[in-house]
Amino acid sequence: MNRPLISIDPSITCTGIAVFNKSCELIDGGLIKTKDRFTHDRVRYSVKSIDRIDELIAALGDWLTEYQDAQFSIEVTSGKTSSRHGGGGAGLGTYGMVVGHVARWAICKVGNDRVHQVYENDWTRGSKKDRRKTHAELTYPLYAQRWAAEDKGGDLADAIGVGDYTMNQINLGVIEESEMIG
Repeated sequence: MNRPLISIDPSITCTGIAVFNKSCELIDGGLIKTKDRFTHDRVRYSVKSIDRIDELIAALGDWLTEYQDAQFSIEVTSGKTSSRHGGGGAGLGTYGMVVGHVARWAICKVGNDRVHQVYENDWTRGSKKDRRKTHAELTYPLYAQRWAAEDKGGDLADAIGVGDYTMNQINLGVIEESEMIG
């Protein structure tokens, strides 16, 4: 790879971020958790989805400041909901909003040629989240040492998986680093 890769598993509640260097080594990672409620005068209020997305985008800006020359790999859904949340497709409308905003933000910041979309079904190949987390722990010792214990939902592990898949596709020549999102 010619530049670092910031890999994102977007979500309205907890977004996983993984950063790989030019040698395809995991060098950084984390979770961005947005607030769903706030209290004012002892009354609890829900936070609107768009405000939570704005909070997520602001936090992503910090990552781009740290890794200015990066390209992005963003997980997107194929739209199939048969197994997600018991088949009800719960949250897919909001998920679609989040993915769209994250992708548009990345494209506006670094351009189409540095943003890759990765379909969930392509990189997971149907493996369950706990298995993907175990794979991240075994493949990337830094994840196991620093983040696995706090990554309860496997969101960072999934960001690592998305990044790993993207790097393999680039290294195999299946996709080019200059390939556009879409």
